[in-house]
Amino acid sequence: MDASRYARLVLLRVAVPRPPSEVFRRVADFGRLAEWDPAVSAVTLEGGRALVPGARYRLVTTWGGMQLEYELVELVTPVRAVYRGGSARVTSTDTISCEPAGTGTLVTIESDVTFGGWTRLVSPLIRVALWLTVWFGSRPALRRHLR
Repeated sequence: MDASRYARLVLLRVAVPRPPSEVFRRVADFGRLAEWDPAVSAVTLEGGRALVPGARYRLVTTWGGMQLEYELVELVTPVRAVYRGGSARVTSTDTISCEPAGTGTLVTIESDVTFGGWTRLVSPLIRVALWLTVWFGSRPALRRHLR
């Protein structure tokens, strides 16, 4: 696979002082992304039921209103949720994991991204922008959300 077209990103890893069962419900449901992710302005459940495999979501980002469509393809409650989707130019498999860490939970969000079309040419810049958005926006917002 061409490295300029593909990236595996560990978007964030956050330790929180709450049990995995409580944390999982709050972060694994894509319908709640807009509650804590400043890169997401709106989410609509387009089909199925929340946190049930086959659930489909439409996300509107704060990056120029770009719309992304995702489907929940794997669910192991309260350990892991895997979503697959994206847009015509970007596809992504996002994995949200919650594992016990002492008396709390370690939340890890990973994204396997494939860039297509013109986004392939600017994928290094997109990766940097995504990392900055996560580090300075999503990461602290998720910590506040899970307190």
